[in-house]
Amino acid sequence: PLVQRAPQHSPIFRRKVALQRWLLSKTRSTRTAPPSPSTAKRQKACGQGMDLSNIRANPALAKLLVLAKRQKVKDEFRERQADLDRSIEKAFELSNGESNACTDDPSSGALSVQSLMDQLGRTDGQFPSPVDVQVHLHHAHLRGKLEVVDIAGETVDGRATNNISFLSPSAMIRILQPATQ
Repeated sequence: PLVQRAPQHSPIFRRKVALQRWLLSKTRSTRTAPPSPSTAKRQKACGQGMDLSNIRANPALAKLLVLAKRQKVKDEFRERQADLDRSIEKAFELSNGESNACTDDPSSGALSVQSLMDQLGRTDGQFPSPVDVQVHLHHAHLRGKLEVVDIAGETVDGRATNNISFLSPSAMIRILQPATQ
């Protein structure tokens, strides 16, 4: 959609590129050491610098900043999701290390959703809350990374095609290992 609205080398495209370059030059200069007094005077005299009035006067810049902030939030969320994935894998590794003595048990390596919610969920308002952990486990199950195991250790119809509408806290799950070649 953005490409259709601003085809390459069109006036709109060139304006957006110039705006992005200008914004990058401003953010790079603010990330380094604070400007010397002579540089600050020069910037003020030339009308350079960025403040709230400049952003309000330039809707394209404001939109670009909002999009950049949204992207930053998305990237941070993806990183936290990846951290949660690693924490879940680590919990299963620890569980498998403790239950290796009885390998005949078909439910070995299985953990309850509730135990993972208790172990990985945070109650201080930060990510992940116990419900976030439950939802994350449910989506991992839908993606085929986890299987649901009943109390007797039998696999309950494999993956996302099963009749489970949502993983309950009492459900026992096991991580599926990728096939080794």
